[in-house]
Amino acid sequence: METLLVIAFHFPPYPGVGSRRWTKMVKALAKKGYDIHVIAVMNPFKEESLWTSDIDRPNIKVHYLRNPYPREVLIGPKNWLEKVKYRMHIKMLKKVYKGTIYDKAIFLEQPVKKLANKLIQAHNINNVLANGAPFSMLYYTAQLKEQHPNLNVVCDLRDPWTDGIVYGYADLEPERMAYEKMMERYVAEHADYVTTPVAPMTSRLACDYQDQPASKFITLPHAYDEDNYRIIRAEPTGKLQLVFGGTIELVDIDTLFDPLLEALQQLKQEQPDAYALLDLVFYTNAPRLQQKVAEAQVEAIRFEAPVPVNDYFRAMSSGNVLMIFLPDHVKDYHITKFAEYIPMQKPLAVFSQEGLLGTYVEEHHIGYALNPNTYIAKLLEMLEAFQQKTLVFDSEYNYQAYASDAVADRLVELLKK
Repeated sequence: METLLVIAFHFPPYPGVGSRRWTKMVKALAKKGYDIHVIAVMNPFKEESLWTSDIDRPNIKVHYLRNPYPREVLIGPKNWLEKVKYRMHIKMLKKVYKGTIYDKAIFLEQPVKKLANKLIQAHNINNVLANGAPFSMLYYTAQLKEQHPNLNVVCDLRDPWTDGIVYGYADLEPERMAYEKMMERYVAEHADYVTTPVAPMTSRLACDYQDQPASKFITLPHAYDEDNYRIIRAEPTGKLQLVFGGTIELVDIDTLFDPLLEALQQLKQEQPDAYALLDLVFYTNAPRLQQKVAEAQVEAIRFEAPVPVNDYFRAMSSGNVLMIFLPDHVKDYHITKFAEYIPMQKPLAVFSQEGLLGTYVEEHHIGYALNPNTYIAKLLEMLEAFQQKTLVFDSEYNYQAYASDAVADRLVELLKK
């Protein structure tokens, strides 16, 4: 079978949700019979990825690079000495790099290119797939075509690049943003395909780079792993249980969470019987939000410890409704959690300002859209539907389109034969 090269900074055992997308993609491609070499970085953390077992396959070979990016900036300072080192490193990074200094692959250009060229030549590789952030990894990958002009390069943007707000982009100085835009344009012009997980990101790239064929920009959605699912029906408790699990997006989350607390406080005061039937459970580590709940005295919300990956889907599918929180910068996105949730065939509750995902779940009858102005009305609507056993999830909805095997098939169509 053909050999592929994947370049992914975040890859097991490197922890964090950033490694999930391409871990699952590599696993799905390996199951289809591809031999896959992966260039990734060594894990500098004590904790490990939740998905390390997914890459334990004979046809997946991972080549780990040591990353010289400053540890104090990568992990964050924990004492006065590390704070001093942190400030020194920040000054150094600003001197040596022209783009955002929070790109963790700043010092990996030559190691990545050297190893990639070696693997391409040794294994007669025709297809290279790269994932960012860090987005400089996409730039390095696209440059491989200078030595290998017939190479088929697919660059995948997991997050927004120059129009994003994380990785330092929100407050980036004009000259540094210009450098990032130069790299983004280079990728758009030289990669054979540029994929993103959501249509708005794809549309933005196609609009900004109209000198490139629109067919170059492809939406490749987040996927769920079929191996993780065994549907468990909720045990009747008499309460409407809304469940959230995993990492919660904390950037601008207060604009959604604070009004939720206020809505529940109002229900507690004005409709105590309805309030007593609500149970919002968060399996996540969010001490700041937990403190807010305690101070607001909202007993309807409770926080539980994050559950191990083997128990995650059992915990999620035991609820009646699955919660998604989308701050403004992602309110239009079919995020990873959407893909994780839908195979459970449970109604989704999308908490956001009015956005495309909330509209999508209601138009497709797979859940409810809640914005701060409608929290109370929508919670009462769900509670009534729960009591009447009419909670919304259309049994005809094609959630299988988000299965990792199906999404991998779409990626295979982009590969050079």
